[in-house]
Amino acid sequence: MATKAEKLASIEEKQKKLAAQKRALEAKDKLEQRKADTRLKVLVGAAVLSEISDDDERRLRSLLDRAIKAPRDREFLAAQGWLNGPAPNSAAKPAAPPTASAATASPAAQGLADKVRAAWAAVMRLPAGADKRKALKTELQVYGFQLSLDRQNSFVVLDKDGRGDTLSRYLGLDNAAINRELAGAV
Repeated sequence: MATKAEKLASIEEKQKKLAAQKRALEAKDKLEQRKADTRLKVLVGAAVLSEISDDDERRLRSLLDRAIKAPRDREFLAAQGWLNGPAPNSAAKPAAPPTASAATASPAAQGLADKVRAAWAAVMRLPAGADKRKALKTELQVYGFQLSLDRQNSFVVLDKDGRGDTLSRYLGLDNAAINRELAGAV
């Protein structure tokens, strides 16, 4: 039979194990909450960025310039080109010119082309080393589009009805340029 001291030691050991299990569950819950919060911010941010007009973008940049105070965050936003003024040591990429077919397209097709270009612009703001192909697929899914490869290994953007065109036609870039931009993820 166990003595009182042994029983107390056993109970204390069980308490320690239970406390460790409780801390582990709390840490896991906190991590899941942070992941959900980050995912929410990414999805909301992607949706906002894809729908903003030039005027809205200027207002957003001004808001960021006023609201973000931490030097580390300001440096990050400046490097990504989101603070007013040029980012240090970086040249802004010009927006891709609209293609001839986009200029004469129907309003629905023009809207699709605008959304594809907005998704591309959002992805091109990502830092080097980011999986831009995956990010582009995610950006396009926000609009209900799919990104796939055709038989010539050209990226194709399709709507929910399977209609669409090559990414190169929407962006006015050749496939080689698109692949260079998405390099490391193909």
